[in-house]
Amino acid sequence: MISNITWGSDFAGIVRYLVENRDHEVLDLRCVTSVEFAADEMAAVAALSTRAKNILLHISLSAAIEDGPLDAGQWLHCADEVTAALRLAGLQRVVVRHKDKAHDHVHIFYCTIDSETGQTPPKRWFLKKGNAVRNIGPHALSDAEVDAVPLSARALRTYDFRALARVMDTCRKLERQLGLRALRTPAEAAQARLAGGAKDKISAQQRRSDRVGSIPLMARAEEIRNALDTPDWTSKRDAICALGLDFEPIYRTTKAAEELRGLIIFDVNDRGNRIPASDLDLPSRKYGLRRLEARHAGDVESFERWWPKRRTTGAGTSLGQGTDRQRLKEGFDLLALQHAAAEREKRLSRKRLKKKQSLERARKRKALMMRRREEAAQLPPGERREFYRRFSLETSKPELALLGKLHSRQTQVLARCRKPTWQEYLKLCASAGDLAAQRLIPKARPKPLERVAMRKQTIVREDQRLPQPQAAVPPVAQKGPNPGLPELDTADLLLAYQATKQRGRD
Repeated sequence: MISNITWGSDFAGIVRYLVENRDHEVLDLRCVTSVEFAADEMAAVAALSTRAKNILLHISLSAAIEDGPLDAGQWLHCADEVTAALRLAGLQRVVVRHKDKAHDHVHIFYCTIDSETGQTPPKRWFLKKGNAVRNIGPHALSDAEVDAVPLSARALRTYDFRALARVMDTCRKLERQLGLRALRTPAEAAQARLAGGAKDKISAQQRRSDRVGSIPLMARAEEIRNALDTPDWTSKRDAICALGLDFEPIYRTTKAAEELRGLIIFDVNDRGNRIPASDLDLPSRKYGLRRLEARHAGDVESFERWWPKRRTTGAGTSLGQGTDRQRLKEGFDLLALQHAAAEREKRLSRKRLKKKQSLERARKRKALMMRRREEAAQLPPGERREFYRRFSLETSKPELALLGKLHSRQTQVLARCRKPTWQEYLKLCASAGDLAAQRLIPKARPKPLERVAMRKQTIVREDQRLPQPQAAVPPVAQKGPNPGLPELDTADLLLAYQATKQRGRD
């Protein structure tokens, strides 16, 4: 479970962030009547304090994707534990669950001003730096712990002292209680660093390849090195462009002038797929710009002289043209364009709908105000104050809340949809019967044995969850293209993808 903390003062942004254009579920309301009126009610309480600056606290809690969705009772238990750890009991609180991501997560908003005292929570005793005590974490000391810790080892701190560390410590406790995927505590992380555990990080290029489908340039390192081993810059660029790539210099701006720093190689069809030439270095042969020039003959023109007068060179055909990968990549690019066009149309529709809903709210408020004025005119002046209060609680707020729910249902239809990744597109094509897509789906990367063994030693869970059984992938019966397979429509694939993301939310 991962936590994040944000401090602020914009209560109007609560409704905007929590419910507008989002698939959400209100889990808990403390000391506020509704999400729609939470901003006004919290702002009214915060106005009691003229000195406090961070009057709004936003905490997000995210479960791991393999933990699946948690039920409402589990999330409320998590919110209560965080509230107790930060000593925020009795303050206004809103807990909303969002369903717009692949992982389950909730947002907790607090007004940090107490409605009874008009102040932030009082100071608490904390351990001083360098005075660690066994079984006492970063939380504020309880009364019993205060008596056990000498005065020289503790100090009074504000309620927000080390707030993120305290919430993270609470998340580790919740992982053990609920049987969730356990992250390392600081002590376990330090132990792993000292033990020299195996690294299992995936490169950024590989993650990008899984997302957009471009072949990482490091996977083509050998042919790029062969192109850079040609005798001059013109032949280098011709050979690079024949691979569907190109290169460009990078400069560092100084007070005197721009200083040439190196060379960047990129894919002409995906300029985000790029690496420095020095990443191609071998122990015995370097490929940085200066090392390349050092291997040139003495009469070869330098890069600074050649680059301004270089001729235009057309890039060659992309790698794998006419292959199954290229066919699927073109379909994926078309799907991405259709998704972008659909999202652009929804964005314009949301903008028009927002204006329309603003006018409807203004008309509704005006109609309620006129109705209140007409009914109040029929009462004696001494009874009008009580009538205004009852009219606000029994008529205005319920009708405005009903209108707000109607507007939320209207905006949910135009909610943003995440663009499918290259791996998700391959799985959709494979499920539709494309054997080539099934062959291109990479196998799951196994965790290093050292890391798995170390986690078994350091992580103890009270409630283990069994992994869900995965359907076996049917064996590939044929190697070549199957002419009998129906042609896959990208529009149908986009609808199928959106249906899979909507599944489980109805």
